[in-house]
Amino acid sequence: MLVIKVFGTVFWGLPITRSDPWKSKKRSALFYMLEDMTYENQSGETKVLTGYVALSQLRTFDARRLSRKILKLDAKTGDAIVRKLKGFM
Repeated sequence: MLVIKVFGTVFWGLPITRSDPWKSKKRSALFYMLEDMTYENQSGETKVLTGYVALSQLRTFDARRLSRKILKLDAKTGDAIVRKLKGFM
């Protein structure tokens, strides 16, 4: 889950998937690729996240659904995702 904006106890979020949406389809503007982002898991191991943000699935969620925080996006990547998302609105 990528948190876009927090409103008290609820937030706007976009799901992140590891399955490649372009394997069977042509490249879609509805996904943003996260490439090789490193993070530290709960046991202290460094892991690499490669996934796709589903821009078409923006939803409102309750903050209690968040069980853990994996990583914080760098400003450049976060801004690129928000700009692409605003292009759909």
